Amino acid sequence: MAFQGRPGEALDFYEGVAAGNSRTCWTRHKALYEERVRGPMAALVAELEPGYGEAWIFRPHRDIRFSPE
Repeated sequence: MAFQGRPGEALDFYEGVAAGNSRTCWTRHKALYEERVRGPMAALVAELEPGYGEAWIFRPHRDIRFSPE
């Protein structure tokens, strides 16, 4: 898969995480994450690796940046 840009659904996913950072929210939207967020990001990383080296994609699950406290 060649990188073709970030789909709009990726932002929808992160807005949902910001609104309800819970395991339930993550489980409900995991397929969206895999297809619309991680898939395009993996394609971008694959294209950039030859020039910049190995990269990692971190999961948003249990990301404390969006927690209320």
